[in-house]
Amino acid sequence: MRDALTLGAGSGGCAPNPLAFSGARVATIELKARPVETSIKCIILGFGNVGRSLFDLLEERNSWLKSNFGVEAKVVAVADRGGAAISQEGLSFHELLKVKHERRTVAAHPVHGEPKLKGSDVVKLVDADVLFELTVTDVATGEPGLSHILAAIDKGLHVITSNKGPLVAAFSKVIEKAQRRGILLRYTATVGGALRVLRYLSSCLAGEPILEIHGVLNGTSNYVLTKMEEGLTMEEAIKQAQQMGIAEEDPSLDIDGIDTACKMVILANTVFGNSFSLGDVEIKGIRHITSEQLSSAASQGQAIRLIGFTDGEKISVSPQRIPRNSPLCVYGTLNAVSMKTEKAGELVVTGPGAGPYETASTVYSDFVEIAEALCGGR
Repeated sequence: MRDALTLGAGSGGCAPNPLAFSGARVATIELKARPVETSIKCIILGFGNVGRSLFDLLEERNSWLKSNFGVEAKVVAVADRGGAAISQEGLSFHELLKVKHERRTVAAHPVHGEPKLKGSDVVKLVDADVLFELTVTDVATGEPGLSHILAAIDKGLHVITSNKGPLVAAFSKVIEKAQRRGILLRYTATVGGALRVLRYLSSCLAGEPILEIHGVLNGTSNYVLTKMEEGLTMEEAIKQAQQMGIAEEDPSLDIDGIDTACKMVILANTVFGNSFSLGDVEIKGIRHITSEQLSSAASQGQAIRLIGFTDGEKISVSPQRIPRNSPLCVYGTLNAVSMKTEKAGELVVTGPGAGPYETASTVYSDFVEIAEALCGGR
């Protein structure tokens, strides 16, 4: 096995990109974007559930931001599939939400609407400090998020994303370009939603070698397995998950283990300093798990969970039998990540892995880190 990573400054050739998450290292980066004065101007690309929840949080917590850093967050552009709404004076969340609900696109705003304007055009045209890239994930190409992120870096915008696609498709390219340009890049919400596991690894475990990581990182598959344990068939469990908004219309990425594999790629590349791609992962989903297998496991005090694994040398995703008292034996849509360390033993983080406000909360936390860096900690 290769040497385990020591997270934190001075960790040598296996260290993760210093832009990734370590707040202690932010000050060592030469910020090339201009400093902010009274407001941090933000672009939100993607106005789905997470984008709307984030905009709500940005407005709701502006008084806190101002009291702590002397600035406010000002959303100057929002884009969805129908176009964009742009105002350098700042957009109103409630106005935009009303337009989105009634007209299905923010581009229908009567004053600030820009129909058919693409996200990449918004990045190029709008004066801003931070880009929130929250568009739909495409794990094969990373688009359109990848182009949005690269354009933002070229322009000197700091970037926060919950979009796994760009980091799965082009992790090294994105990280290295951000580093060369002196741009702060944050992507905590790409793995585990509200868990903030990437920040836990880089900040709370700074200086501690990480040996292995195991994770239950897909709420849909975990919900399906939980319901099958309660007596539903897989088809019934998936249908119920879809009715509750937990599963997509096509749940293949979740059920077949692709979503978990993407998260493990990001984890492994960040923590162990690798350049894994999705094609490097051994993937087996839960599609062929039967009620009989679950019953057999239960009779032996076990459960079956879809578990991702990495030790820095390889990544795998597969259904595994684990003891009922294992910290990875979580139920419903919960996620859990177990980290085996050299001296601190096994540490586990458990909590909601998805949800609009849960994910937006993590995105906002990344924003606070960048705000602190831009404002010099004032």
